[in-house]
Amino acid sequence: MWFFDCWSLGWFFSHFGHPLSVRDIGPIRFASYLLMTLNFGAGQGAFAYFLKQKKKIPFFKSSSLMLFIVLIDLYTTILLAFIGSLTTNLVVHEINLSQFIQAIWGGSTVGLFALFLFFRLPLNWRTLKWVRTRDLFHTFHHAVPTDYLRGIMARLPMHLALNTTLYVVAHFFQASIPLTKVLAFFPFVVLVGTIPITPSGLGTTQAAMVEFFKPHIQGVPLENGLLSVGELLFYIGLLFSVFNLLLKLVTGLYFLKKQDADLPIS
Repeated sequence: MWFFDCWSLGWFFSHFGHPLSVRDIGPIRFASYLLMTLNFGAGQGAFAYFLKQKKKIPFFKSSSLMLFIVLIDLYTTILLAFIGSLTTNLVVHEINLSQFIQAIWGGSTVGLFALFLFFRLPLNWRTLKWVRTRDLFHTFHHAVPTDYLRGIMARLPMHLALNTTLYVVAHFFQASIPLTKVLAFFPFVVLVGTIPITPSGLGTTQAAMVEFFKPHIQGVPLENGLLSVGELLFYIGLLFSVFNLLLKLVTGLYFLKKQDADLPIS
């Protein structure tokens, strides 16, 4: 998953005029993971700052590209949730979330198209001209429709790797969830986890997993009466989140220390 993250970031920066390889991106990206565990926005800002210090890429131009990638990531998550809503009828507490997600996808698609038009329409309004000339919106001003589509495709492997991780984690508990259900429902869990309530979505992610997957999980702990469905899913979700959080903390500390000589952070 992290390889796909670094590879796609390298593709974005290279495509928009700053050639970077996975080897260039990796240490800097891993260093920024430390702050990302506490605050997603701070992690992205740190990544842009590190790029400025080590690769001499202007801070606001790299921030513009990271803002563009965050937007692509959010839309890709919504798109995967939308595809999942077409394959199954997701009802939680008598609320049809499938229709809700489909409405969100429709609105986000219109919003993404409107954003593209905002930066590309040949209008010379003073405010619009000021926004277009800011480095913070440099990527949006230069992006064409194929950049949005290719960007989604570049980030898609990372999203699919993230979604299928749950399928693997469940087997550590001698449990199984059908892969088709994981692919259909996990984007919903990711959407809930992106709500900035707790660090890395701890708590909210587990609650969403219990609600979405409790009709679909099977395993030895359930058959032997060792755990209830809710308890098993909670522990699976907790292991998934804590492992991801600890791995980011450890790699973040290691690479931040390793890059200290080249990346002044004080």
